Amino acid sequence: MPDGKGGALMVWSDSRNYGTNYDLYCQRVERYGQLGNPEPAITSVGDVKNDQGGFVKVVWSASYLDADPTYGITEYRLFRSVPGAALASALAAGRATTTDSDEAVREGKLLLVPNGAQVTSWEFVGSQTAETFASYSRIVATTADSVGGSNPRTYFLVEARASTSISSDRWSSAPDSGYSVDNLAPAAPAPLTGQYAAGTTQLHWNRNTEADLAGYRLYRGSNAAFVPGPANFVAQLPDTGAADAAGAPYVYKLTAVDVHGNESPVATLIPSGTLGVDGGATRAALSFAAPSPNPARGSATLRFSLSRAGAVRVNVYDAAGRCVATPVNGTLEAGEHSVAFALRDDAGRELPAGLYLARLEAEGRTITRRIAAVK
Repeated sequence: MPDGKGGALMVWSDSRNYGTNYDLYCQRVERYGQLGNPEPAITSVGDVKNDQGGFVKVVWSASYLDADPTYGITEYRLFRSVPGAALASALAAGRATTTDSDEAVREGKLLLVPNGAQVTSWEFVGSQTAETFASYSRIVATTADSVGGSNPRTYFLVEARASTSISSDRWSSAPDSGYSVDNLAPAAPAPLTGQYAAGTTQLHWNRNTEADLAGYRLYRGSNAAFVPGPANFVAQLPDTGAADAAGAPYVYKLTAVDVHGNESPVATLIPSGTLGVDGGATRAALSFAAPSPNPARGSATLRFSLSRAGAVRVNVYDAAGRCVATPVNGTLEAGEHSVAFALRDDAGRELPAGLYLARLEAEGRTITRRIAAVK
């Protein structure tokens, strides 16, 4: 009987060793005359970790002919399925199709392979020389990434070839599929700055550089310890600024979001005009006072409070977002702290007049203040 791939399944009875008793035997003889199943088999199609998505690792077991002393396989060819929309576009653009894998590889045509009552389209994506290994793998681009609502799969098949000639015997694996995932979230927006006045907070931050950035999410809370979530979500923002006419001062948290739904770490802002660090105030949370004096000539005092002991860093950025100085970098005790900043960079050079941003990083949060340097 046919095996569905151009070969046959042969069944016979044999009683030579059993007198009047007999057994039934079955053997597949595939289309090129090999016994059994010489096709390779895809064993996994898994996401490549810690990347921006778009790739999977395809692993397949070798044909049994790819072994010493047979050396019956010269190479493996890897094909990727073509989604319906992409296929329609390719055909409309005049891309040719074929049922011969050699033409598909040599001329860049789409390979048409019957799959029951349907025909699947494939495109050649790479080859692997046979080395008599037990298995092989290759990292291949996918046609789509996983998103919040679905995991669009990309299908692959592997063809083993006895030689590179046009008349070479060839065996294709069964198709298998997997999907890729964007595992990397954007960086936290920085520096985040803001000013509260007359019921409105004006916020601004530098644009993230990730190619797959979708926008920003702004959250609002009554203290720096609030956890961003649906209850305190303010807006999804496409650009690098916002005006929140909330009528009262609040603490803000901002994240960057990519097209696959990955959300960055949080940037926290207590806007100028919202909170200060007064000598007699009761410390309840991390805070960072506006630099004094401001505008500053010669030096400025940076005052901040810590709710607990830990690592603290204060960086100063110029208007282009470059870090020019680090007045504080170490472990400090809980309580109030005051640091004199001489308006010089880390190499001791005097900073030019202009607007600078001092960013406090402590307790897993950041607070940014403006410094205007004048001559």
